[in-house]
Amino acid sequence: MNTKIEIVEEYITKYQAQNLRLKKLLSEQEQTFDERVTNILGDFMQVFEAFDTAEDAIHERGYDQSRISTQAIQRLLTAKTKLVDVLANYGVHPMPLEGMKPNGNVANVVGVEESDNGVPGTVIRVVHEGFARGNVVLRKADVVVAAKNE
Repeated sequence: MNTKIEIVEEYITKYQAQNLRLKKLLSEQEQTFDERVTNILGDFMQVFEAFDTAEDAIHERGYDQSRISTQAIQRLLTAKTKLVDVLANYGVHPMPLEGMKPNGNVANVVGVEESDNGVPGTVIRVVHEGFARGNVVLRKADVVVAAKNE
């Protein structure tokens, strides 16, 4: 026959096991939710990329030479700025890379330039910003690094 203490111990053991199952389920759901948010934010990065592509085309074609077109471009790029603000609300921030040695996980080196100020191999200019959410890189940066001394 079970004593009262044994009955209470059985209940405690049963509820502890149930609590562990619920914690595991909650953790799995949080991870799934976080993965979904990261995927959605990745889609927003495509919008950001479209803004960068359009901005590059504007500069390459010389559309930014007149005052009127420059003002129109600034109004258009206000949407890009607002996108950065929205992304920040979800923990997405530009990665500060200037002065750092880039690695392939966070940046693509798109150029090398002579620099009086830069340490060889370090970022001297960010061409396109990279973004991360926590430790997850959503978009690699495009950077220019200082040339190595010869």
